[in-house]
Amino acid sequence: MKFINNKLYINYSELSPEQKSIYRMRIKIFLKKLVYEYNNFEEWFSLLFISDILSKNDREIIICECDYQLAGVAILKNDDIEKKICTLRVAKRFQKQGIGQHLMELSFEWLNDDKPLITIVLSYASCEILAILICFSPS
Repeated sequence: MKFINNKLYINYSELSPEQKSIYRMRIKIFLKKLVYEYNNFEEWFSLLFISDILSKNDREIIICECDYQLAGVAILKNDDIEKKICTLRVAKRFQKQGIGQHLMELSFEWLNDDKPLITIVLSYASCEILAILICFSPS
């Protein structure tokens, strides 16, 4: 756990089993809008875990919490084939506060790579095309 600018950043793998159970549900609710971006969201989400609480060994979920609310989430993959930021989300009310940047920096640290693959999604929502572009230049 790390505090950065009064926000708590937590690695899912470091939580107790009881905390993992709670955070797994909170993360799923937080990411529920991904149903528009990931076909079979339920299956995709469940494949991040090997049990109800244990994430796969090659995965990490970094959580940002502010005032006991989930403010942001990064889902990472680090295996023999790729080092990747699979998902990065910051809640609308917490955007433009540096949370995305801190999640990226913590992701680079966990992946031990400052140029990992990053999933970029094009989706259709409310008849508009949304392009999610991540532009980040590490200092």
